[in-house]
Amino acid sequence: MPGDPSLHRESWGPHPSGPLRRPSAAIRTEAWRRTRFKMLGTVLAILILVFVVTKIPHGSPRPVVVPAELVGRWIPTDPRYAGRTLQFAGTSVGFRVGRGDSAMWYPVVGVERPPGGPSDRFQIRYAIEGGEDALVLYQLAGDVLELRNPAGVIWRRSKQ
Repeated sequence: MPGDPSLHRESWGPHPSGPLRRPSAAIRTEAWRRTRFKMLGTVLAILILVFVVTKIPHGSPRPVVVPAELVGRWIPTDPRYAGRTLQFAGTSVGFRVGRGDSAMWYPVVGVERPPGGPSDRFQIRYAIEGGEDALVLYQLAGDVLELRNPAGVIWRRSKQ
């Protein structure tokens, strides 16, 4: 309390038996309470700052570019998959499931070529709602691809 003289440091003056007399228990308790709330506030502010710094993205991630040899529109040679297309354009991959359907495009988040593996193998990771998915494919020739799933289906680069 600001008006209470027993809480002011000046009231702690020299004691005839020693340098400074020890403050009463009431003064120690009040001071401890204030100090404890200050420490708690400081710790809480630090925790909030750490949370904000770690959870807020720092700039946008650099876009992942699809290798130039895959860019283009690919169509399957198997008649069971007629009307489907696979498209790579810059930083995204698109899938079309039927002739009249428009392509569904997804941002590419990673392109890997496994070290020590075949140099024609690609793993394209792309973002989907709620996570990621991957497309594994083999480039058999310049204009010929084979997806890992379904295996054995050849995709050719479209001239259109």
